[in-house]
Amino acid sequence: MPLVDEELTGEIKRCFFDVHNQVGLGLPEDAYQKGLIAAFTARRIPFRSKPEVSLTYRGQKSVSFFPDFIVAERVVLELKAQREEFARENYIQLFSYLKATDIRLGFLVNFGLGRVHDDRILFDSKPPVIHEDWDVVKGAIEGEDKTLLTSLREILLEIGHQFGLGYGEATYQKLAQTALRMRPLPYQLKPKVLPLFNSHEIGLFELECLCVSSRIVCLITALRDGIDLYDIERARSYLKNLRQHFGVVANLGKERLELRGVRVQ
Repeated sequence: MPLVDEELTGEIKRCFFDVHNQVGLGLPEDAYQKGLIAAFTARRIPFRSKPEVSLTYRGQKSVSFFPDFIVAERVVLELKAQREEFARENYIQLFSYLKATDIRLGFLVNFGLGRVHDDRILFDSKPPVIHEDWDVVKGAIEGEDKTLLTSLREILLEIGHQFGLGYGEATYQKLAQTALRMRPLPYQLKPKVLPLFNSHEIGLFELECLCVSSRIVCLITALRDGIDLYDIERARSYLKNLRQHFGVVANLGKERLELRGVRVQ
């Protein structure tokens, strides 16, 4: 089976090797960026360097990305100059660019090793499968807490349907913040708490969550296989430290959007 855009990607990869051979090893990423600009220009390969690509929620710009290159409007490139192999966050970064640009093909390119290393990525966006579990809060939540949790559920489902799966946690958190501001619903990002040990405060610490109206905790994860026990217990710990009772864990995962209610007695 032929590769997607084989002729174009062959030309692009030749530029990788030319730049790596001529610019050399150990320079900052910007040097390879400028080298590729010169190489693409010399080969008359159309490109855009660091274009802004935005996600818009109800007409308001929420998140902006700046991929290193969009080549011929068909290939996205993300450059690195690191001494280690590609990490999970590097792939999440490229997935986000592919989704936001609606381009299927991308390359991670690392100029920081002894030879240039690239990883070809094909990304096919899928509509999310929805799975919800509210069993632990049914019959226990009422009044303002129930109203807030219902609004938060609507926001998370709307984000899942509009933007789909494939972005990283930070992107979904920003989208959720935009949606909360437009409701409007007050929230705290990374609320600070004073945990206790033997009834004594041990310091001021941030929690990796949103707290909506100082009542509902929202823990957002992404690109996981599913919500696991650690996520549930982490959310329960946040509730305990914030002295709240109800929350939701949302995982915009690899294949499905999961929402699970959490509570503490």
